[in-house]
Amino acid sequence: IAPQTAIAKQLKSLVGLAVVLKTKTSGEIVDVEIDEASAEKIRQAPSATVVREMMTKEGLERWFRQATFILPEEEISRGHLWKTTISLDGVLGGRTLEQRYVWQGPETIDNRTVERFVVQSELGAAPELSAADTARRAAGDPQTPPEVKSFSETGTFDFDPQLKIFVEGTTETQLATLGRFRELEIDTQFKKSTRMRVNRIMAGNK
Repeated sequence: IAPQTAIAKQLKSLVGLAVVLKTKTSGEIVDVEIDEASAEKIRQAPSATVVREMMTKEGLERWFRQATFILPEEEISRGHLWKTTISLDGVLGGRTLEQRYVWQGPETIDNRTVERFVVQSELGAAPELSAADTARRAAGDPQTPPEVKSFSETGTFDFDPQLKIFVEGTTETQLATLGRFRELEIDTQFKKSTRMRVNRIMAGNK
């Protein structure tokens, strides 16, 4: 079976999951809930450790934290810049991600005026490898993490002043790594595009 077919089969089985995300008014995540029907769907999905880890309660919390817009405590105005820092896992485990936000100003989208915020992320330095891990990496030990060659992430978040909520957020991530397995060098280019859009307004927000 072709790799792309296997991946498509794994992801297709996860379509339609029900996830409830609870946040503070600042955007900081308080809790992520998965109902029992969705949890069972994840358990029955074709075996793919990475996908299953990502779709657990803990995995979803990490994923949403990396993609969620967080407001500062102080009052802000257009042009204001603020920063947040989060810890990463997976290939980038042991690093931090500093996110810089700027309130850019009004944009007209689909005949609706929103206030746009832009974000740019910078990856922190990698944790220093021990001499033993350095030797294992040079020898092509697959248990050592790959080297990160490049990383970039940018995004936008749109706030509707009439609804008083963020109605859409997008992020574009690019990551290049170099791994080794025995005599092989594995050059990986990863691109991810994430879009979160409000398609239902709860009665209390109207």
